[in-house]
Amino acid sequence: MRRCYISIIRTSNHKQIEQVCRDAIPQLMADMGLGLPEVVRPTDGGWVNPGYFVNDRYVFRFNARDPHLPKFQRERLAYDLTARKGLPGPQVISLDVSRHLCPYDVIVTSVIQGSTLEQAWSGLSTEDRGRLASAAGSTLGSIHEIPISRFGGLSSEEDQYSTWYKCVESLFMKHLQRAKLLGIFNETIENDCKTLLDRYSGALAKIKTPSLLHGDYQFGNILVDQGRIRGIIDYEWSLAGDPAYDLAYLARLEDSTPGARELFVRGYLSAHGNRDSNLFDRVPIYKTLRNIELCIVAHEHFGEADAAEYRTITAEAIGLLLKDTKAGISGARKG
Repeated sequence: MRRCYISIIRTSNHKQIEQVCRDAIPQLMADMGLGLPEVVRPTDGGWVNPGYFVNDRYVFRFNARDPHLPKFQRERLAYDLTARKGLPGPQVISLDVSRHLCPYDVIVTSVIQGSTLEQAWSGLSTEDRGRLASAAGSTLGSIHEIPISRFGGLSSEEDQYSTWYKCVESLFMKHLQRAKLLGIFNETIENDCKTLLDRYSGALAKIKTPSLLHGDYQFGNILVDQGRIRGIIDYEWSLAGDPAYDLAYLARLEDSTPGARELFVRGYLSAHGNRDSNLFDRVPIYKTLRNIELCIVAHEHFGEADAAEYRTITAEAIGLLLKDTKAGISGARKG
């Protein structure tokens, strides 16, 4: 089965970047009043944001790949919002965006014991799989019950919008313009995307209340221990919008955690979604948006073989969605 998403990225100079980040930890700890770094271990998969466990108490993460984005500012806001609702997650110890001691923004959080649900899945009993997959779904539903005042970015440094349609349109245009600059897509793909956006405009216009969105809700960002969810992590892509946006990752659940999708959806609908009969009808437009973005990431950070595969996957998916939506979309009627 072809890959739909890749969450771990290694650039050609990742070793040098990781060393710069690691070397900054002693000074950062002194500045934050956290003592001395006696034990420093790299986190698993910390290649998008280099990360380190320090003294088994703290997690240091560095915004090295996307320094132009306020990823940790939005993450801190999301942790604050979810903590108020009693949802599991780490405590934010410090956020340093001064770049005085390190060339990247740095966030420090508390350590949560456990492993990711994705890592633990193969060793879980059928009963534990069912319980945890359902709990993962209901937790996302609870996240989506958190209201936000405006659509778009959580951070004051980001664009915010009066309607969800304007937000999605802006994201599409931004990614398409970037892809055009890089020569990733031809004009046909660009026009097809604009056609799809127009077809979904009625459905998107019906989203009136912004919800907190995780932005990267997958089992690799859910920490579990002793049969319970201990924390939801990595809100760096969080935003405010349509809950269906977070469901775009459902397609890959069966790849990494067989049998999880149905249980996850059941749990999700128990906490959120029963009032929205067209919830899943909007997911394909968000998958298209994510795939366009990933084509850009692949072009900039992967080898040509991977980048070409992403372009092919995206073009094929857009073609199929154009056919599927030709007769209309459920819930898309304006008004």
